[in-house]
Amino acid sequence: IGLAATQVNVHERIIVIDVSESKDSPQVFINPSFEIIEEELSDYDEGCLSVPGFYETVSRPQAVKINAQDITGAHYEVEANGILAVCIQHEIDHLEGKLFVDYLSTLKRERIRSKLEKEQLSRAASEQYGELLKHRVGELEQSLSKANASLGTERDGAKALQVDNQALQVRLE
Repeated sequence: IGLAATQVNVHERIIVIDVSESKDSPQVFINPSFEIIEEELSDYDEGCLSVPGFYETVSRPQAVKINAQDITGAHYEVEANGILAVCIQHEIDHLEGKLFVDYLSTLKRERIRSKLEKEQLSRAASEQYGELLKHRVGELEQSLSKANASLGTERDGAKALQVDNQALQVRLE
């Protein structure tokens, strides 16, 4: 739904959000900020590319006024509620170094951190195991190649002996 430039290692205050049903109407917010215009909070299940695979309920103000620039540099304001209000707050958090998990209880945050660390260790172990397997397969392929070369030499030697033997038999007859 949204992406902050900082999530892709671009250190600019730029956000792109598309909350359209058809996912073909991206909105660009440059140097965005917002003011809360509805203090009442709404709960939304949020997820994030920065914390893949985890979704948690976060309470945020229901309506905000967004101040930003468009891609031409023109300043504009727009009032947002619902999912757009949630997205703009979520993405501005990224620009300010916050993640949705920062709104969760310490216990939930620690559980997510622990699961992510286990997944990371598991991926690292799988990668190391994969590299070890590649190395071992390479060694086996080299050994097989040497064995085939050796067999080829032995076959050539056996054929030569067979030819010599046949020649000897021809001479004896």
